[in-house]
Amino acid sequence: MVARARVAVYVHVEDTMLGGGVVTQPRPVCLRVPARDRTIAARRPDGPAALMFNCPGCGELHAPLIAGAAGRPIWTWNGDVVRPTLSPSVRVRWAYGDKREPRVCHSFVRDGQIQFLSDCTHALAGQTVPLSPWRRSSMSEPANAINVYTCDECKWKAVTRNRDEGTTPFMIGCEARGCDGICTSAFYVVPDGSVPTHEWYRPTSAGERKALSDPDTAEHCRLGGMLLRKVV
Repeated sequence: MVARARVAVYVHVEDTMLGGGVVTQPRPVCLRVPARDRTIAARRPDGPAALMFNCPGCGELHAPLIAGAAGRPIWTWNGDVVRPTLSPSVRVRWAYGDKREPRVCHSFVRDGQIQFLSDCTHALAGQTVPLSPWRRSSMSEPANAINVYTCDECKWKAVTRNRDEGTTPFMIGCEARGCDGICTSAFYVVPDGSVPTHEWYRPTSAGERKALSDPDTAEHCRLGGMLLRKVV
C-alpha cells in the first residue's frame, strides 16, 4: 500500500544520494513513500532545505526552512511526510493586487492537519482542515512574478523576473566574487520597486535551445523548470 505524501522536501544536493546521477538543481524529493516507512524523507540534509506544502487557505505554496540556512529561522519537523508536524507556526504576509492589499496566512501544521489562526485574511481563518496531498504541478510559478534571492553568507542579492510560467529553484549559487554561498528564495515577498537583475525563462528560440544539448538541463526544462540569465 502506498500512502500519499502531503509535503515535499526541497533540498540542495550535489551528489547521488537521491539516485539518477548527480543532482545539479535543487528539487523536491520523496513525493510518495510507503505507509510503513513514511519518514523516508527525513534524511537530514547537510545544506539548506525547506518543507513545502500546498496551503488550502490561500492557495499558495508555503516552504518553511528545516535545515542549513545560517541566520534565518529554522522550523522543527517530525520527519513524517504523510502526517507532518511543524513548529513553530508558519506566518506568511504579502501585498495582493494593484492596490497592494495586505494578506496574511497564519497556521500551525500538526499531525497532517493545518490549523488556521484568526488573523488569516482568507476564508479558512479559525478552521482546521487536512493538508492536501502534494501536487508536483503546484510548483509552477506565474509569468512576470518578481522574486529575490539572498546569499546566506555575503548577503548578495539577485532580483529575478519570470519571463514565462514555470518552475524556479528554492536556492541558487551566489555570483559575488570570492563567495561560494547559497542564495535562498524570498518566495515572491519582495520590496516594492525591486528592479530585476536576472530573468528566469523557458528556452524557446533557436539560440536559447542550445542549452538543451546538456541532458540534465533538457530534463530539467522538460519537467517545467526554467533557466536563469542576467538582464542585459
